[in-house]
Amino acid sequence: MYNVSNDFLTAINKQIIVYSIFGTIGADSFTEADIHDAFTIGNQCSSNDEIQIGSVYIGELNITLLLELDAYETVGKEISIQVGVKLADETFEYVPMGVFTVAEAEKTKQGLKIKAYDNMSKLDVAFTEQAQGTAYQIASYSCSECGLTLANADFDNFPNHTQTLMEYPDSDIETHRDLLYWLAQTLGCFVTANRDGEIEFRSFGNTVVDTLDTSHRFTGGKFADYISFYTGLSCVNIEEQTTSYYALPDDDGLTYNLGSNPFLQYNNYDQARQDLLSAISSFEYVPFSISLVANPMYDLGDVLSFPNGLGDSSKKFCITKFTFKYGKSLSISGGGKNPKLASVRSKEEKEITALAKSKSDKDVIQYYSFTNMADITIADGSTETIIDIRYTAVKKTVAIFLAEVLAQIETTVSGTDYFDGEAEFYYYFDNTLVSRIPKETWADGDHIKHLLYYITTEPGVVHRLEIRCKMTGGAAFIPMGSIKACIYGQNLVASDDWSGTIKVTDNPIDIDLIDISFESLNESVEVEFT
Repeated sequence: MYNVSNDFLTAINKQIIVYSIFGTIGADSFTEADIHDAFTIGNQCSSNDEIQIGSVYIGELNITLLLELDAYETVGKEISIQVGVKLADETFEYVPMGVFTVAEAEKTKQGLKIKAYDNMSKLDVAFTEQAQGTAYQIASYSCSECGLTLANADFDNFPNHTQTLMEYPDSDIETHRDLLYWLAQTLGCFVTANRDGEIEFRSFGNTVVDTLDTSHRFTGGKFADYISFYTGLSCVNIEEQTTSYYALPDDDGLTYNLGSNPFLQYNNYDQARQDLLSAISSFEYVPFSISLVANPMYDLGDVLSFPNGLGDSSKKFCITKFTFKYGKSLSISGGGKNPKLASVRSKEEKEITALAKSKSDKDVIQYYSFTNMADITIADGSTETIIDIRYTAVKKTVAIFLAEVLAQIETTVSGTDYFDGEAEFYYYFDNTLVSRIPKETWADGDHIKHLLYYITTEPGVVHRLEIRCKMTGGAAFIPMGSIKACIYGQNLVASDDWSGTIKVTDNPIDIDLIDISFESLNESVEVEFT
């Protein structure tokens, strides 16, 4: 719920409410006098049937302006609107309603009829990488690539936020909005564009933010006579072509179907799915629908209480859909199913083998891609892993590794000026050093490094290729998204046999390039299993 003053709460609960509008469209501003009739804003975070985690709906604005604007030039312009309520001291307190981009503009007798979408629509950009990293790193990278701002400072309140996630390579992720859908599902939340146009990962709440008795509700409200809640969860294991089912000890509620989540296929996915079940089992809401005065302060995911009348003060009601009609009404609703009507047969089906996705043993080209989804800094004298790819094969094959690294070099460190910095690259295959590129001297500025390596790959094992870079006489900064790498070849497939993450740090000594002997490396290795 948007944070408003007590004076605002007093004014919005009066029998007579005086509204005001201030908005901009591109460089032009408008007020209530420039609008024909009432404008509407609609959005949702779930379907009408159930509470949905991972939803990535787009908010929509419909408005008719009386301004003399060219319809063709209006498309693509940004619209922002603030709705004000008149306070007791005759001033107005304004609440931002969001940031939208014009998608359609049509000249009519009433004026310029506009349909606009919020910034979630800007996530419909092709995603061609393979996501890997923590959820926060992936989300930050995705928003940056789409020219958007991530509203969350961290993901600490979401389950699985500490996991290093790896996308299954044959997933159906085509756009950044697809990517955030699966990511939010992994975190047990939904994604929406907030009032400032920022992309926000938001939990379904359990704390009641406002109480609305019968005097603040229009007639026609509907309240279900049951509580919608989850006690089971199913997820497709893509590689095994099976479905796993997880349940609480008292499995008498609904079952949430995760589908073939590409981020819940690797690492300790059983624990990740159990943690997700624990999170969604806290959702206990009564489905409802009701109309209120045009109050602009409520948000998706807000939990309300409706005492008296048909309501029940002991129950919780979560907003999953709203339609705001300026000066007239706010229609809100919450979705959900009746657990008593859940099919017993469907639960049994979730425990048997299910066809997830067919795979062919033909010699087709498969590839694994990598992009750094967080900034990387390599200080003078230090070594950092800059590329980390895991893959496997069904047959013995030779895979090809290619990469392009864009690095910003600064050769002035701690007040000491160096003429050039030196960069060394090390190839580690399955945690063993297998190759090393001789030192390169880099002056201040941007540099591009191309990497190539041929890897003999045994079947049935999850292999790991790491590239580490050591800097001497300067520091390197690799911005997020500045590394593009891939491994490709015949007979490569995904695998979910990997059960952990290994982090390795080493301190390699200088090597005489005339007589390279990898066995002679004096390595100090620290291994951490998670």
